[in-house]
This record gives sequence, C-alpha cells and structure tokens, in this order.
Amino acid sequence: DKSPAFVEAIDLSNDQISLAQQRWKHDSRIKFSVGDARDFRPSQSFDVVTGLWILNYAKTREDLENFFATISYALQPQGVFLGINDNPFSPEQSYLDYKPYGFAKKFESPRQEGSKVVWVISEPVEMKITNYWWSPQSYKDAAKKAGLELEFQNPDCSIPDSATPGYWDFFLDVPPFIAI
Repeated sequence: DKSPAFVEAIDLSNDQISLAQQRWKHDSRIKFSVGDARDFRPSQSFDVVTGLWILNYAKTREDLENFFATISYALQPQGVFLGINDNPFSPEQSYLDYKPYGFAKKFESPRQEGSKVVWVISEPVEMKITNYWWSPQSYKDAAKKAGLELEFQNPDCSIPDSATPGYWDFFLDVPPFIAI
C-alpha cells in the first residue's frame, strides 16, 4: 500500500480548506489547517513535503527564506520536497507568447528580484494571479540557508497524437512552470 500514513495540509484560503475537508471528511489520516506556510510548523515531520504554487508567492527574500524554513522543518532527514512553481528561467520576452494556451504572464519592467508577475488566465473567465519573480540563484540560496539542496526540473509532458503538429512546441520549449 502506497497511501500515506498521515497528511497535514495548509492553505491561506478558508474556502479551499473547506472544500478539501468536505472532499476528505471520512479520512482521519488528513489534518487540514488554515494558515500561512511561511510560519507554519506541522505537528510532525514527513518523508515528503509538497508545495504546489507556493514559493512564487514570496514577496520578499525573507518570505522566500521562511517558506524554505517551513519546508526544512517539516521534512525528516533524507526527506524530499516536491514543488511546482512559476518558471524563473522563462525569458521576459516569452511572457505574452502563452496566449494560445489561454493565459499570458505580465511583469513589472525591468524584471528584477521580487518583481510582480501576474498570470492573466482568459478561460473560462478572466482571472489574475499575482506571483513574484526570484532568480534561480535566489531560490537555491534560500533553500541552502534552510539546509536544503534544490534542483529544478522542466516538466516532462507527452503530447497526444491528435494534437495539431507544432501547437505545443513553444509551451514545451519554454515551459511557464517548473518542478522543484
């Protein structure tokens, strides 16, 4: 059985936690909390910690360091962090080229450490999500300060045979997100 013995989940959004609690209400192995991951301290340490779209919410270098401190605190020795994040390697000129995929990324110019990056998602209704850009080295430095080693990995995606030839080429060549 590959099911986890215990899961502890946190989110700033009461609505998101309520939805998760409703979905998993019969599973006593999951504890949900509303809170800020920058200063969260779980009730125990874990073999695996995930952070999906969280590190890119660091408005300051201190926020980034605090996120990694939480991750480090939550991990058992030899534990693994798995994350998905806005891709800090994306060149600035690529941000509008994601429009064929239903979104664009906009940024404060010039892009620098801590610059806002706004994802404008156009389908099914327009939605804006504000992130903050940090260089790959800033991520590595913040992780190292927390005693962690960081590796970036481009997503490994497969394209269905029914896809229009060439349609996904840009998305795969310059992925808008990255695995950590």
